[in-house]
Amino acid sequence: MTISLFPNLAKDNAIQIATEIIKLLKIMGAEFVDFETYSKTADFVLAIGGDGTILRCAKRMIGSDVKIIGVNTGFLGFMSTIEKVELHQLKKIFTGDYTVSKRMMLDIDVETNYEQLHFTALNDVLIKRKDFKIWKFSVYSDTQTVGDYRADGVLFSTPTGSTAHAFSAGGPILEPECECIEMTLMAPFSILNRPIIFTKDRTITLNHKDEGIYFSVDGDEPIELDTDSKMLITRSECYAQIVTFGQDCFHNTLNTKLMSSIK
Repeated sequence: MTISLFPNLAKDNAIQIATEIIKLLKIMGAEFVDFETYSKTADFVLAIGGDGTILRCAKRMIGSDVKIIGVNTGFLGFMSTIEKVELHQLKKIFTGDYTVSKRMMLDIDVETNYEQLHFTALNDVLIKRKDFKIWKFSVYSDTQTVGDYRADGVLFSTPTGSTAHAFSAGGPILEPECECIEMTLMAPFSILNRPIIFTKDRTITLNHKDEGIYFSVDGDEPIELDTDSKMLITRSECYAQIVTFGQDCFHNTLNTKLMSSIK
C-alpha cells in the first residue's frame, strides 16, 4: 500500500503528527511516496491540517481516483476523517474497514472579451464587490432567467460546501453525497429571496455590468470579474474521494461540530 502526505506546514503540530503517522503505518507495511511526484498514483493521500488543507489537496488530486484522508490539526475540521488524537484509526485502511464518500465538484468558467479562465471547486465560488457595496447581477439556469438581483454577493456551492460559507449565509445543510448546485445570496436587498437548489445537470450563468467585482474559488485569492464578463457554473466530471470511518459520519460530525454551540 502506498501513501503520500500533504501536511499544512503552517500548522505548528503538522510535522509532529506526520512523523507519528509515518511511524504507525510503516509498522503496518505502508510505503510512503513523495507527494509532488507520486501522489496521483498512491492508494491514499493524508491531508494533515484543517478543511483548507483538504480543499487544496483535493484540487491537486483532480484527474485521479486517489482516496483522501483528512487529519484535523486545527479547530473545526468539519471535512476531516479523524482528529489528531485518533491516529490509531488509520489502521482501518489495511482491513478495508472504511467507506469512500464521493464528492461532487463544480467547474467555473469565466468568459471575457480577451480570455477564458477555468477553475474547479470542491466547496464553492463566492462573487462580491471589493468595496463590499451592493451590486446588481443576473442569474440564469440554462436559458431560463432565475432572477435579477441586488445583493452584497452570491455564493454557488456544492453539497460539501453547504456546511461552509453557505451555512453561515443561511443556506440549507445538504448531505455531502448529494449532487446539486446551491445558490445563496449574501444580504439580498429583498425579503423574498431565499437559497435555490438546482439539479446537477444545469448550467448556471451569472452576468453583471458593475466594476470592482471579484470572485474567490474555495477561499483562494480573489480574482477580478471584468465588466460584461460571463461566469458559467456546472457540475464537474471530477469527484473528490473522501475516506470516512464508521457509520453515519456526516450526521455525527454535524451534531458534534456544528450544532454543539446551540445545544
